[in-house]
Amino acid sequence: MSVSLGAEFDADELTVKTIDRRLIVTAQRDETGPGRRAACREFHHEFQLPESVDPETVTAHVIDGGQLVVEAPITSAD
Repeated sequence: MSVSLGAEFDADELTVKTIDRRLIVTAQRDETGPGRRAACREFHHEFQLPESVDPETVTAHVIDGGQLVVEAPITSAD
């Protein structure tokens, strides 16, 4: 699975975590404009992990171009 963040967020503004069987991706950027105007840009999305994925094995990294890549290996049925 991959999500394109484009120029919206930098890698250090991004958090990826698993809670129970949910993958949670969040990002936040605080911005100030002329005249001390302040704004906060946020992204939040949750994905339900399939039963065949162990949440402890999920990894994520950002590649060139600002694309977030999440790897969630499927466990083999023994």
